[in-house]
Amino acid sequence: MKIIEIINDMVIENNKIKNRTIQSKKNDWSIHYLVKDNGTEIAFLSLDLMPMSPPIRKNNLIFIYELFVITSKRRNGYGNKILDWVFDKAKKESFYEVWCEPNPFDGSVTLDILNRFYINKGFKSPDKNSQFVKRIYK
Repeated sequence: MKIIEIINDMVIENNKIKNRTIQSKKNDWSIHYLVKDNGTEIAFLSLDLMPMSPPIRKNNLIFIYELFVITSKRRNGYGNKILDWVFDKAKKESFYEVWCEPNPFDGSVTLDILNRFYINKGFKSPDKNSQFVKRIYK
């Protein structure tokens, strides 16, 4: 599996992934990634690398804005591998926490399934709202 930062002139062949990249928000701290396995486009990842106020560290938190795996590749461990990559990135670049707000894009996955997926990866809901956090540094 290969995770590649998307640059402006990059050609994306999979229409569902292309649409996710177009619809995904963009701001000064957003980075979008294309995920490939054996040359096949299988997922889209959008991260916000966000400072906190007051700053705790130089790079304070990563917000997983979007993690989209194409339907035919779901339930094959790709989501787990992508999250592990995000956690490794957070550790290497000294991010304090990783946040997410699970949101199903289509009817193939329920919010309950998404919530359990993130909880099983170590995320917690600090105040029982829709956002989850995983602390990288204690």
